[in-house]
Amino acid sequence: MHERITPGNEQTAPRVEVSKNIDLASAQEKFPHSTLVKLAASLEPGDIEILDYAFNRIGGNFSGFGIIEEDNDQEEIEAIKTLLTTFAEEKNYDKKRLLAKEIATRVD
Repeated sequence: MHERITPGNEQTAPRVEVSKNIDLASAQEKFPHSTLVKLAASLEPGDIEILDYAFNRIGGNFSGFGIIEEDNDQEEIEAIKTLLTTFAEEKNYDKKRLLAKEIATRVD
């Protein structure tokens, strides 16, 4: 017997479009199943710019998120998810910059 699914009951992952940021778009292409890359892609465009700037200052990029997940260090993955969530929720620009720097340093 087939289970009938009615509209509205489907559980779908939020759709994340390919980023306009070249480095993030590259990470999305290289690591399509990375939850960290998806989380980064869901950030506001201004937040992506802040994070991209932090990566560029240390010679890193968004692909580091996918590499960390490939290493499968669950503790580090969870720590970065927490930092990304805190970063997304922060309203103070200076605090966002500090969080972005911390994220970039951990990922690099």
